[in-house]
Amino acid sequence: MTHDNVSKFGKVTGKETIDNKELEAALRARAKENRITCAEMFAIAEKLKLPRKEVGNAATELKIRIHNCQLGCF
Repeated sequence: MTHDNVSKFGKVTGKETIDNKELEAALRARAKENRITCAEMFAIAEKLKLPRKEVGNAATELKIRIHNCQLGCF
């Protein structure tokens, strides 16, 4: 992770949004205290038929942290 990526995890305002509202809703529904597991991210990507990278980028934009990550997939 680069320094630029770390800075994206600033203070959560609750006003963060992304264009894909279905993806946003899925991430917010599964995130607990602004954290989501890697396995949950895989499930969202599979269900919505999206690349894992896109789901990971969306989580970053929404300032949702990924934990229990499987070898840094996101």
